[in-house]
Amino acid sequence: MNARPPDRLEFQGSEVRSAELGDEGLLTLVLSAAAVSRADGRTGHLRPVLLRLEGARIEVDGRLDEAFGTIAWGRWRAATGPWSAALEAPGRVQAPVRLELRLGHGTALVVEAVALEAVVPDGARFMESWAC
Repeated sequence: MNARPPDRLEFQGSEVRSAELGDEGLLTLVLSAAAVSRADGRTGHLRPVLLRLEGARIEVDGRLDEAFGTIAWGRWRAATGPWSAALEAPGRVQAPVRLELRLGHGTALVVEAVALEAVVPDGARFMESWAC
């Protein structure tokens, strides 16, 4: 059985449901709807997707529990590599990363971590866009 290629998760237009800081600096951003492009050219939203940042150091305007809502702008990079507004989901970056997000209500979230993983849980659903 062939595995489907990973989706391209676009930060802009995705929705953060929650930001949870766990043991040993594991930050989990739960995306209630991740804006994605599929290898076959279809676009839409994948629900849900988890972004796990290990060994996270966090800067946030306000409180972490207020870091939710539509992502108006976002980018990430591994080590000193080029910036990108998208990443593969599922996918893992086993290198130091920096993630910068600006939410629609103005909250800025900056995270530096030792690794980043985009997890698509079993049962996640793809909702195709009908935008013209």
